Amino acid sequence: MLHGAPPPPWPGRSLDEVASHLDGECEWLVANGVLPIDAVTRNRRVAEAALRPWTPVFTHGDLRVTHVFVDGDEVTGVLDWSEAGPVDALFDLATLTLGHPEHLGDVVAGYGTASIST
Repeated sequence: MLHGAPPPPWPGRSLDEVASHLDGECEWLVANGVLPIDAVTRNRRVAEAALRPWTPVFTHGDLRVTHVFVDGDEVTGVLDWSEAGPVDALFDLATLTLGHPEHLGDVVAGYGTASIST
């Protein structure tokens, strides 16, 4: 239901803006010695899969388990909409399963692959 809502009237980040931000973050990680350059380079290559054209939809922008309230199998509320905007729907799904890739298949199955824009 979230991604079926009309996108807000303000523009979302463009593909070029996302790639530029990612490049800046990678540079910072290496420059500050947070991660070894080979780890950053490898993960930056993996991120290329997300840098593809998308159809903007209304997204939460920071969707994680701690932002979702449920009662049984029903979602009853979602909080923290500070990052909401028109972006790629897969961004929300990836963020929701970050650190738990074993759940990505279940999330995509529940979301429905026909709903995912490419």
